Amino acid sequence: MTIPATQHEASGSTDRRGLTVLDMTTCLRRLSETPVGRVAYFDRGEIVILPVNHVLDGVHVAFRTTTGSKLGNAANHGAMSFEVDNVDLKNHCGWSVLVVGTAEVVDATESARLESLMASSWAASDNSSWVWIRPSEISGREITGPR
Repeated sequence: MTIPATQHEASGSTDRRGLTVLDMTTCLRRLSETPVGRVAYFDRGEIVILPVNHVLDGVHVAFRTTTGSKLGNAANHGAMSFEVDNVDLKNHCGWSVLVVGTAEVVDATESARLESLMASSWAASDNSSWVWIRPSEISGREITGPR
């Protein structure tokens, strides 16, 4: 996987709006430490965003889903994004990490391995399948308080 050059910036650099650009290590750590995120994908002419429990497998975000539009999208190697964030309203600070890539259904061998990585799922189902997002881009931003 090739990570865009912007992902190699050191933590502490800022974007054009003055937000801190998170380095790859920080992005991956925050993805792994945040158990619930949101997947976004295109379905029947609309953008759909849904919360999911997930695990981080290297740089791949993996989650379970039952047969339906997310799985259908993944089976067709559809474009999918994933986002985790944290906001502190009192102190006016927070961060966000975005993964953009292609989703695909995970085979049985990999599914068993991913199952061992998932601590618990809020909505587990016996007929679920694993999907992972193969990222083409991982980026993160942080705001640390009033300016």
